Amino acid sequence: MENILINQKGYNSKIFKFAYTLFKTHWKALVGMAIILLVFNILPEFLEESFVINVAVSIISGYITVGFMKTMLMLVDGKEVNVKDIFTSITSREFLITVGVYVLGGLLTLIGFLLLIVPGIIISLGLSQAIYIVLDKKLGVIKSLKHSWQITKGHKMEIFSVGIHAAVVLLVGLLVVGVGLLVAMPIAYIMYAKVYRDLSLLGHEDGEKEAMVDAEDIEVVREDTEQE
Repeated sequence: MENILINQKGYNSKIFKFAYTLFKTHWKALVGMAIILLVFNILPEFLEESFVINVAVSIISGYITVGFMKTMLMLVDGKEVNVKDIFTSITSREFLITVGVYVLGGLLTLIGFLLLIVPGIIISLGLSQAIYIVLDKKLGVIKSLKHSWQITKGHKMEIFSVGIHAAVVLLVGLLVVGVGLLVAMPIAYIMYAKVYRDLSLLGHEDGEKEAMVDAEDIEVVREDTEQE
């Protein structure tokens, strides 16, 4: 897996090239997944006005969306993927936790927007990685939200910028007779997954540096004690 530092110059173009290269290599599986995802997203428009049916389709659509996110993260990590992974890559527990993250994170973001627009945007960006954390680290709702807030510190503008670029990719895909979404959706989701992976690696490196500093401080204290 290519490690692209999120705070380096030209990050947006590099992450797009990374996503596009992965798409070209795995385009058959990715287009198949995108077709499934699109079908379940537009299916409610063709169903009868039934509350039960709409709820069932929404749950299935949400499950497939989370499965798609997990599969894109697997792809970013260099793993082989196929169409069935969109259904089998996540457990029911992971899905339920992501629902909790979506509800609680959405509520916190809404409160931020009610206070002022800017706090809502900041909260949204700060909690944006929580679902990936659930899928990657198997943490619960609260811990995932807290960890997302931690790893996004100092990087919210970069996350926002990548989000804008991914939105442009999706818009272009939509304008190309809608069929372009079969290409745009995988590329955009790979970009999102790569941002998370880069943030998690950056956080890991920061943690190692802090641990090294702590170890050095302990060694200095030990030496001073011995001298006394």
